[in-house]
Amino acid sequence: MYKHYEELNDGHIAKAREDVESYKKGAEADSKEYERKMKDYIKDLQSGVQSTQPTAPKLKPVPEIHEADKIPEDLSNYINFLHPWGHALLDPFVLMLMFFGLVIATLISLRAQDIL
Repeated sequence: MYKHYEELNDGHIAKAREDVESYKKGAEADSKEYERKMKDYIKDLQSGVQSTQPTAPKLKPVPEIHEADKIPEDLSNYINFLHPWGHALLDPFVLMLMFFGLVIATLISLRAQDIL
């Protein structure tokens, strides 16, 4: 269970890093595009061509970072009292086999003592 939550949180961390990296790349690309447009605008002004000034790029919303998953207080979903090899037909068969085995062992030990 602890490994499961550790893997979940590692996945959240990796996704957050990827999101931040893509956000950074997108912001850098927007900034470079704005610089290119400004250079073109300045060239147009120097050559006498009338053009409109480009607007500065607005930052996109920051990527959302998922909260770390905590181990739940109620662990009743993780507790299982049944044996993993158990089966609806195998369980009663094993119990009957154990019962008859103990009865036979008791009869043999009583017979050996001549009590029966």
